Amino acid sequence: MLLRYITSEFADELSNNFEKYRSYYQLSQKDELQKLFEENSFNSSIEVELPELDFSDDVGYSDTANAQRIHQALRNLTPREASDERLWIYLFHTTYYDFLRYRVSKTNGYDLETGKFGSSAVLFTGNNKDRKGRAKNINYLSRLWWAGYFTCEDGNYDLLPLVTESDFSNNMTLLFGGSRQFSNNLTLVHGYLKAIKCFFETNNHPKRNRVYYEEGMQYLSLRSSSVMLDMFSEEEIEVMVYNHLVSTFS
Repeated sequence: MLLRYITSEFADELSNNFEKYRSYYQLSQKDELQKLFEENSFNSSIEVELPELDFSDDVGYSDTANAQRIHQALRNLTPREASDERLWIYLFHTTYYDFLRYRVSKTNGYDLETGKFGSSAVLFTGNNKDRKGRAKNINYLSRLWWAGYFTCEDGNYDLLPLVTESDFSNNMTLLFGGSRQFSNNLTLVHGYLKAIKCFFETNNHPKRNRVYYEEGMQYLSLRSSSVMLDMFSEEEIEVMVYNHLVSTFS
């Protein structure tokens, strides 16, 4: 199939006048919602075979499995193409409409039927280019691709659960939503995540505690003020972050 995009004009309309469309997310209006998106979309030249997604009760398992499936299926997308909100918003409301209903309902306090959910749950939100760029790490569908992109090494997704299994949204914001130096350097990303993985595997600490992720990031941020992290290999990044975590939490 050819990937489809909503038009730029419709993306702006949704962002600027979302309240006008909130009621469309009720299940009874599924047909109207999907018709709206089909009428305001167009084919690209990108041909893919899209995967079915997992709807497990365990959302951590589901996010991990789905991130691998989405990234594998769309692995030929460039980061520039994968940053385009028009692609993900179309897919989320059409091909993956059932996933939209499943995943939004997993967020405490969100209810599609009553309209109690933030627009960021289904769109890319922000009042400038940078904020919308970071929104790709928050959107329930697009972040699956990005988590796969950041963690995949030669087709191996062993690092993926570190991002997706728990606190997925906050992990994406912490790791890739702020520092462009970090998110643009996969050597740095992989070295950091391997250090976290090794630390959890060899030390008696709760694996899902955010404090370790934050400490590792703060350490790298501090180092980047005095040295160019791009000069280090993946192995060197892993060793320095791991040693810092051990010395901090031992």
